[in-house]
Amino acid sequence: MSSSPFAPLVRLVNAAVSALAKAPVVGRFVSRGITEIT
Repeated sequence: MSSSPFAPLVRLVNAAVSALAKAPVVGRFVSRGITEIT
C-alpha cells in the first residue's frame, strides 16, 4: 500500500475533504465575529 503510486493522490484527496469539512465551521466563526463587530 505504501509503495503504491497513488499514495500522494490519496493524501491530496483526504486533505481536500478535510478542508471542505472544516470550511463551514470556519465560515460560522467568521460570520459570528463579523456580526459581533458590527
